[in-house]
Amino acid sequence: HVGKDNAVTLQQYKGVANESGYWDGEGEYFTFENAGEYKIDVEARYTSEDGGLWVGRLVYGSAIATPDGPIIAHGRRGPDDIRSISPPWGFGSDFEPGGHHQFPFFTGDILWGIEGSDPNREEMGPGDSVNTLLSFEALDTKHPLVARAIKQVPPDNVGGDISSYVKAGQIPLATFVELNPDGSDKSLSQGFRPEQLNLRAYSYTSAQRPGVRVRELIQGNDVGIAYWRFNDAYHMQSGNGQGGDLPGDFKFLYGATVIRDIELKEGIFAIYGSGWVLARDDDPMGSRFMPPFQGNAGGPNGGPLFTVHGREIDMFFLPLGVRPGSVLEVGDIFRMAGPIMPTLPSRVEYTVTAPDGSTRSFDGRANAVGYFYNPQDDFELDRPGLWTVDLAVMHDGMTSAGSVQEPYPNGGPLTPDGRTFTFVVTDSDTHLLDMVTDLTRRNPLLWYGNTIQNARFEAPLPQGWTGETAHLIITMPGIVLAQKDLLIEDGVIKWSLKPEEMNRLAENFDYDSGLADTI
Repeated sequence: HVGKDNAVTLQQYKGVANESGYWDGEGEYFTFENAGEYKIDVEARYTSEDGGLWVGRLVYGSAIATPDGPIIAHGRRGPDDIRSISPPWGFGSDFEPGGHHQFPFFTGDILWGIEGSDPNREEMGPGDSVNTLLSFEALDTKHPLVARAIKQVPPDNVGGDISSYVKAGQIPLATFVELNPDGSDKSLSQGFRPEQLNLRAYSYTSAQRPGVRVRELIQGNDVGIAYWRFNDAYHMQSGNGQGGDLPGDFKFLYGATVIRDIELKEGIFAIYGSGWVLARDDDPMGSRFMPPFQGNAGGPNGGPLFTVHGREIDMFFLPLGVRPGSVLEVGDIFRMAGPIMPTLPSRVEYTVTAPDGSTRSFDGRANAVGYFYNPQDDFELDRPGLWTVDLAVMHDGMTSAGSVQEPYPNGGPLTPDGRTFTFVVTDSDTHLLDMVTDLTRRNPLLWYGNTIQNARFEAPLPQGWTGETAHLIITMPGIVLAQKDLLIEDGVIKWSLKPEEMNRLAENFDYDSGLADTI
């Protein structure tokens, strides 16, 4: 963590995951106590039985907001090929073809994209892509850092006059050599010197789909190639099909704006969040960027986010601590953590039921961009068996269009019933079932070739065991596809994966071009 005064706080954690790959952080956590920036480096290592070393690494970062700061982080209005101030909400068909949509202007808003052309036109764009650009609104234009950041924006970035952008609250972030007091260019008379870059104004931007990293950038000026199209295979990351995004796929769009003076050891920071959903090409509204909740707060109605398990979804919670279907061990720490879409400070209530029927109930509110975690709610899992979480989210506050009205928008996890999910806790007496699948007899390359129409999974009960039912949990990143009891047939638990059936439950389940989702 790097504070506004350049002070660096370094904290390291290490441990060993359980047999199913879950690591609870040894019960530790890090609290961001001061505004600033952070960077997280993660490395996982595994040595196989034959001595092979497997290593996975990731790096990411962003900022922690300045309390009651002088700036607000925003996306951008309209497509990126327009040098004027567009409305904050609208349709792709409102604009000429070409260009790319940008992160929605207001935190909490939703951008629906489409892979094809917008209604009543053949030309592509802007609805088929997203550019990762942010801006900021100056609440105090006389704040020393804010005033300097506004002054150093190149005129070419704002059509020659920045005043309209300041008034609209859409000021670009740019890091350049500051001018002399008389307005002349320092570099012309003195040449470049590092201290001329003491003032730095830049943004963090991030687009994340469950299980797939899409874009992560730090930009000191507008970058024209920071966009992506929805047929991008994202380097064929595990869980992503060769066709890229499918209707019903969703992404969390996060960002932060930073203005800091390295020499003076001063800085201000603001954070941002919004949502993206891929709509069907035949959606009559086409691509659009709108407030959430289907006009509940009085703004335009962009429709539901998407449909899962036959239900229209207006908001949901994505568990990223203990996830649906996780296999944990007695002594592991239960953590409820994750984002809410729309990315707003909504309420969260949940009850955790242990195998013996005892319950623990918690409630709280997400942060300004919809992220929820309260470390005081963590607890140790003390008994083996099937645990159940009943979770609900509700938004009772402001949106970009105003305050929501009763009945307040609500939702839960993306599960068959929209409220509950289950996970398993094991101990030393737990028998692990020997599960087999006919997929192992097929070359994995065929999984992506549309040659597999179904797959069979079987697990015989241990010798001497009897039972009538088994509990089945089937998940893909972000969504629980099935959560039900199965009848045991002749001492064998059997389940058939029928991709087309899964796709009817969740439209973003890959099957048309082969099996790809991590299940």
